[in-house]
Amino acid sequence: MIYHCEDHTCNYWDEGEKLPERCPQCGRKLLRANEADMTGDDWTALGNTLWDAEASDKKRMVDCFRKAAYLGSAWGVCNLGICMEQGNGVEADPVQAFWLYQQAVEMGSLNAVCCLGVCYEYGIGTAPDAEKATELYCKAAEYGSPRGQMLLAHAFHDGIGVEADAAEAVHWVRAAAYQRYGEGMYRLGVCYAYGDGVEQNWERAVHWFREAAESGVSVAMTDLGYCYEKGCGVEQSWEQAFSWYRRGAECGNLQSMHNLGYCYEKGCGVEQSWEQAFSWYRRGAECGYPVSMSNLGLCYKRGYGVDQNWQEAIKWYEQGAQCGDLQSMHNLACCYERGEGVEQNEERA
Repeated sequence: MIYHCEDHTCNYWDEGEKLPERCPQCGRKLLRANEADMTGDDWTALGNTLWDAEASDKKRMVDCFRKAAYLGSAWGVCNLGICMEQGNGVEADPVQAFWLYQQAVEMGSLNAVCCLGVCYEYGIGTAPDAEKATELYCKAAEYGSPRGQMLLAHAFHDGIGVEADAAEAVHWVRAAAYQRYGEGMYRLGVCYAYGDGVEQNWERAVHWFREAAESGVSVAMTDLGYCYEKGCGVEQSWEQAFSWYRRGAECGNLQSMHNLGYCYEKGCGVEQSWEQAFSWYRRGAECGYPVSMSNLGLCYKRGYGVDQNWQEAIKWYEQGAQCGDLQSMHNLACCYERGEGVEQNEERA
């Protein structure tokens, strides 16, 4: 059964065996859909729900986009191209993806203009052409696409297909930020923090980090926490730093997970707890964050928040070292030098 929100501006579509009472996005009533009456954009919206839900049957998602494309939805054609480019639910075919983006552009999709520009920049399904890429980014940006504005800012910042111009890059970042585009708000904060293309201003950096964080950008939560930790552009507050690190960690940001572990380890902004520190270091380490691997190894070595376990300590030092973490390399060398948890081997140390 396919159903949708009664509020067409919500544009929520989904399918299942039973009709839920309320829309999970806006709380309005859900209505059963008649497939024969569905438009191409309706099928695209359904496909997007399956995409966002990481459905196990990705083929169904692709089928929705195919139906949307057949019914003339530029949105659906573009999304089908994204599936082809990424190999999501279908075998990757960059040449076909490039062709689909071209068709979607002709049908009026601004997102397809951006996707086509990326293909030209990186040589996806076509020969690389930096100038063509920037031309497309400019087209999307001038038509008001925040993604296009960020891509054009990237081109001006790095000199891709155009002469590098930091001030012009900031102009387009600001244009995206003023549209409440998460990445744009965050990047504008970074520009102010580092004085990149604009005069350094920590107060403005904090403002835009906060705007981005409150819109759900996890890396902005981390950076806002850092501003509170160090007192950059705001009154220093470990309690606020901890609060933003926690929000970032809950959103899956690895730096926030590590910083949250540090707060628990040192008792900064929260009651000291080695058990909690260990838990967050482990989450960061298991997700691939090298610095957390080093700290997790130390927890196992010293028995902080967990039973002492030299084998686990060495394992995490080795993983951190393989990821290039200098502290992990140093700790592992000390273990070999002293024969702690491993057979002594000064040559390896």
